[in-house]
Amino acid sequence: MTSMEQRPLGRTGADVSVVGLGTRQLGADWGDVDDDTAADVLDAALDADVTELARSRVSTAPRGRWPTSVSEEGT
Repeated sequence: MTSMEQRPLGRTGADVSVVGLGTRQLGADWGDVDDDTAADVLDAALDADVTELARSRVSTAPRGRWPTSVSEEGT
């Protein structure tokens, strides 16, 4: 299996996967995902070398500018 491509995240220099997983539906008030399914989704992402796990309580970023990682989002 080929490893997921990683790229540096802005000025942080931290390498993150080029494909990320939005996780808002995994435990928030949005969606109906049970704990076992959420764990399966996270396990599959980690098995695929996804290191970019984004989460957000609300979508409030300025137009055209979305957080690309938990570290960049700041919450």
